[in-house]
Amino acid sequence: TKGKVMVAFRKLLLLLLSIVLAANSALAAEERQNWRLRAAGFTEPADDGSGLDLDSFNGISTHLGRFSGQGAHMLFEDFTFTGYATYTAANGDQLDVVYDGAVTAFDVFPFPVEGDFVVVGGTGRFANATGCAEMKGSFTGVPGEMFFELRGTLHPQGGRVGR
Repeated sequence: TKGKVMVAFRKLLLLLLSIVLAANSALAAEERQNWRLRAAGFTEPADDGSGLDLDSFNGISTHLGRFSGQGAHMLFEDFTFTGYATYTAANGDQLDVVYDGAVTAFDVFPFPVEGDFVVVGGTGRFANATGCAEMKGSFTGVPGEMFFELRGTLHPQGGRVGR
């Protein structure tokens, strides 16, 4: 059923995020941030009944340059969210991330959001990428516009988690 699929999706993403974020948290504190990203785009509900919101955006980033992105997230009743995205550089190389976060206030508009992103690989020069970043942004609702910035550490050639 739709409810069981959503619960299974959330559990899987939360398990993956908790494992990777726990490993990254201690390492990220000791590292110099070398990754910045800024993007804007649009989010809208999927029309398949899954409860997912589909995201499309464009931006600019260290390591990627100008990029386009697509992904999906699930916004839960407690206004937390979890999701995944793929950023595609101009040459076609892709960077894959998973993330979770929360809407942090409801008395301002657009609604502010914060979250944690974890790099889980990609293609081309990002095939073995690792890293993590903190996200701050805002959105106008679903459907609606979204804006976000990332600051963190990205290692395009991989290495230890968070490096």
